[in-house]
Amino acid sequence: MASLVRITFGEPQSGMLPIVLLGSGTEISFTGSFIYPSLYNLVVSLHTLLIADGTRIIVWLDEPFEYEMQFSRAGDQISLIVQEFPDNRRIMTNIHSILSLSGSYEQVALPFWRAMRCLQGRYNEIKWKQK
Repeated sequence: MASLVRITFGEPQSGMLPIVLLGSGTEISFTGSFIYPSLYNLVVSLHTLLIADGTRIIVWLDEPFEYEMQFSRAGDQISLIVQEFPDNRRIMTNIHSILSLSGSYEQVALPFWRAMRCLQGRYNEIKWKQK
């Protein structure tokens, strides 16, 4: 089954992590700050999506913008909605939905897991803390 989304984590630098997300003909590129525990929340969310229905939200800070990745599982279907907020106040009238797709876990969530494993393979804990 072909992936519906492709994500790449770039070279971490000074507490920032470049992120490129491709899906549904849309490319989203931003640099997430380490201020929020976004990577940790992504790992927990991807695991939880394997075992239970529901919605998980991961917030990435790219000052002044915030990006929200909302993963939802209903049965065998995983949906991903990515929204952009102009700042951390997250006023719903200022929300901009930039990506929406749905498919199996393998098509939607597994590419994120693989990107995380690739990032982990490039950096051990000591190297990561130096970035």
